[in-house]
Amino acid sequence: MGCSVDEIQEPVLLIDEHGVKHCSLEFVREFFTKADKDKSGEVDIDELVSLLMTLGMEINHNTGRDIAATIQIADDNENQTLEFEEFKQFLYSFLNAPANDLPSILFYVGDRDESNTIDEAELFKILKKVGAKASEEQVRELMKVLKGDKEGIDFPTFRNLLEKLGVI
Repeated sequence: MGCSVDEIQEPVLLIDEHGVKHCSLEFVREFFTKADKDKSGEVDIDELVSLLMTLGMEINHNTGRDIAATIQIADDNENQTLEFEEFKQFLYSFLNAPANDLPSILFYVGDRDESNTIDEAELFKILKKVGAKASEEQVRELMKVLKGDKEGIDFPTFRNLLEKLGVI
């Protein structure tokens, strides 16, 4: 059973004032349900690749590798599958991050509230995911310097931080 955008009544893709793509929650739920072929409440890489191919995406070695890497980053509980919230972040990242661009993938998977900025809690999780040794207090102090009076840090600031930390 395939999934097509035509089956969904409301607008699927919304683009905000920064050009960032968002999917409606209803679409994400439907997409997740269709991907979860075994009805386990989780989507593994095989189920995800199968769904993307059904939608017409050509999967080759490079796209398969990008999908696997994005799943690994989005997979908070590290069980090698995506539960709904993890799937939602995967989709958000997949829509917005260029292929093979680790900083972009980290940014969009880490941007849990889809605000197009990274806040303190999001940054702590990202740094932990990439193996950077930073305490919550260190991240708090770092964020005070980086964000100034803004809600969070934008992508150029985030990329610059990853470069300075030697992550990329």
